[in-house]
Amino acid sequence: VKMKTSKFIISLSVLAFAACTPKNQFTISGTVEGDCDSIYFAGDHSDLIAAAVPVVDGSYQWTGTVDSVINIWVCRDREHSNLCRAILEPGNIKLDIPVEDLAKALPSGTPLNDSIVAYVQAEAHLYDRLDPICEKMADASGEELEALKTQHGTIYDEYLRELVGKLSRNTDNAFGVYMLPSLQHFGKPELVEEPVKKLRERFPGNFWTEFIADLIEGKMRAAVGRKYTDLAMSTPEGAEMKLSDVIPNNKYTFIDFWASWCGPCRAELPNVKAAYDKYHAEGFEVVGVSFDANEAKWKNAIAEEGLSWFHMSDLKGWDCAAADVYGIRGIPFTMLVAQDGTIVANNLRGDALMEKLDELMGK
Repeated sequence: VKMKTSKFIISLSVLAFAACTPKNQFTISGTVEGDCDSIYFAGDHSDLIAAAVPVVDGSYQWTGTVDSVINIWVCRDREHSNLCRAILEPGNIKLDIPVEDLAKALPSGTPLNDSIVAYVQAEAHLYDRLDPICEKMADASGEELEALKTQHGTIYDEYLRELVGKLSRNTDNAFGVYMLPSLQHFGKPELVEEPVKKLRERFPGNFWTEFIADLIEGKMRAAVGRKYTDLAMSTPEGAEMKLSDVIPNNKYTFIDFWASWCGPCRAELPNVKAAYDKYHAEGFEVVGVSFDANEAKWKNAIAEEGLSWFHMSDLKGWDCAAADVYGIRGIPFTMLVAQDGTIVANNLRGDALMEKLDELMGK
């Protein structure tokens, strides 16, 4: 995720010390471990320092006024190499600064910062419940394994409902913005599409509202039942190719987002090849969309693996068009698209692709 300066934070550096009514006054203070001269405050995901507060006798205190409640970074250095997030709001905010793992430090003392504490504690409680189940799953099989998977899924779905509910209840405040980074790898974008839209409307121009809203919109473009969004890239031979050049000409097209450097992607290729060999003659096609940046390695991988289907890439790595269009933050990722352009399945792995094709092809 790239850093950018927030124009809103530029105004903060002025507002924080402007004359305002007492109700807008904040104080953020705490102890500081280790050797540290100053604590730095900046806008969330901003490279602009709003304040540098001296550390005196192992503690710091910053008092000022704030016109709008916002998310901030609290740092031990100007380079932001050791930081945590907090919410700047009127009141007395307590935040102790450890030597290491500052990211784990939690602000408290005001309503929205207390919400951060509860949020982090809820996540910790989730893993306290899931970790023992995962350990048992490693040695389980058969009915026992299936029962553990069900138990794991039930607990996780319960947490997701709570998470979505909490996000939906905080679309008008800075705590909702605070929650957004955790959605970068959220597997069910349809559950958060509406609250994310509301946060973007409430906080236009904020880094996280814009970034996550774009990401969720991309993930929704890959949702089952939606029409695919076209991509145009180059083939290994240098010609331009579009998904729309392939999809209308086949009953089903499997779009495999992969890269030569991605071990799990290459481990899935035998499954794709088996499906291709079985159903290609009956109207099944594959398009490999590569996240490679090195042209030679991309072409070599195609040759080494013997991949005889269509291939395309813009050779921009994680900055490729596919990542933005479909909100892809991890590969392998796949979509199965019908001839009319409808996405009928996504993220099929292992035997799931062949099973789905058997179902669709009537065998």
